[in-house]
Amino acid sequence: MPAIRRAVGQARRIVRHKSAALPVQDPDAAALTMDLRGYDFHLFSDDHGGQDAVVYRGAQTGYRVAFAGPVRHRFPATAAAAVMDAEP
Repeated sequence: MPAIRRAVGQARRIVRHKSAALPVQDPDAAALTMDLRGYDFHLFSDDHGGQDAVVYRGAQTGYRVAFAGPVRHRFPATAAAAVMDAEP
């Protein structure tokens, strides 16, 4: 790793890194979490297929769910009336 050079008299900076694992949930639980916490969207890992996903509010449909990649499995009906986006 190359040495980092600072100008004379320049103060050091602390840089923080934070990582968090996505919660493993179904789309209904993700929509409930989003509503209870007042989020505009909620990132989660789908419990049916293990794919990373996001749930957000749709215009007329209520909720929409988008996945990071192509959906590889069928979903049961959701209580939150979520629409699954066809494109990742």
